Amino acid sequence: EDTLLSGWLDTLQARSKGLDDDLENIKETEEVWQLTLDSAADQDMPAALRKTIQETIKAVQGAKDVVTTRRDAVLTLQTRVSSLKTAVSDGLGPIRDGIKQQSRSIFIPNQPPIWRTPWNPPGDESLTGRFQRSRRDDFLTIKAYVAERPDRVIQHGIVFLVSTLLLAFLGRRAKQQAVGDPSFQAMSRLLSRPIAAAVLISTLIGDLVHPQAPAAVQDLLSAAALVALFRLLPPMLPSNLRPGLLILVVLFFLERVLALIPQEVLLYRIGLLLVTVATAAALEWSVRRVGNPDNSTYPRWTRVGIAAFRIASGLMVIALIADIIGSVDLVEVLIQGVLISVYYGLLLWTGARVLSGAVAALLRTNFAQRFNMVQLHSSNIQHATD
Repeated sequence: EDTLLSGWLDTLQARSKGLDDDLENIKETEEVWQLTLDSAADQDMPAALRKTIQETIKAVQGAKDVVTTRRDAVLTLQTRVSSLKTAVSDGLGPIRDGIKQQSRSIFIPNQPPIWRTPWNPPGDESLTGRFQRSRRDDFLTIKAYVAERPDRVIQHGIVFLVSTLLLAFLGRRAKQQAVGDPSFQAMSRLLSRPIAAAVLISTLIGDLVHPQAPAAVQDLLSAAALVALFRLLPPMLPSNLRPGLLILVVLFFLERVLALIPQEVLLYRIGLLLVTVATAAALEWSVRRVGNPDNSTYPRWTRVGIAAFRIASGLMVIALIADIIGSVDLVEVLIQGVLISVYYGLLLWTGARVLSGAVAALLRTNFAQRFNMVQLHSSNIQHATD
């Protein structure tokens, strides 16, 4: 926000300077015409010409009044933005200090050990009541966002509709082409679910369409992407990795649901413990299914991924111990870091495969084949999108 306000202030300062320059030029013009009018009486100038000069001076004065009003409005707005920037800067100082303090204390237990954690939440509100209130607040937030930014919602809908129609067309083309080309069957299966693919693509560009959307809107988009991912991902994964990776995606969803429960409740701590153990087990199982990470027959990125999974599995052991002793903030950072990385990695990879399949099907259409560039370099274009 501070950077945004600085940009506004720079724009207003440039605008104010431009208006000052315009006002100075108008004043000089007015002085010239006034001197001309004063000398008209001595030179016995015709009345019609004097009237024209007077009308010109009047028009110049009107322009000066307009520019002066605009300049004053810009200066007023500049003062307000400057005051707002100062207030934001003053407010960000304590927030930054709080973040630094929080980062230093993340390794210090912020909750009692798990065996001393109460079952019921503090206060009179029950867990069910908190959950219902949270869902109600999210619904009202989404409703308010739709009412305030209908243009963004319409843009997202247009992207989804165009993507669905295009992918449905390319999916039918891919199905016809896969009959005589076995190598194209995988892409054909991927494009056979155009709605799920369109949901995935429109969600991936959600940050561009909704750059400042509230958390409830982002969670709604993530839930839609999660459903689309389960529709598209399983046929694309190797059979030895499919169960482990899908379990990690489910755990990502469960962790988001678990965040609705207060930290101070035993149910949250137990749920966090189970998610931690399940995440570590899924990571280690996936690594064991792949095999020896030092095997030179594996691609470089596969070996890097295996090493990353082993490191993440070790972090889950740390998270497990931290949850038991009460370092809940540390547990949340570790679990969210691992699960978000896996989830968005799979999301981006699936989106890339959808776009690659769409490009491959598009290059084989009769329209694309009319271009010499496509006829001569279609394999290179396809390779660039893989």
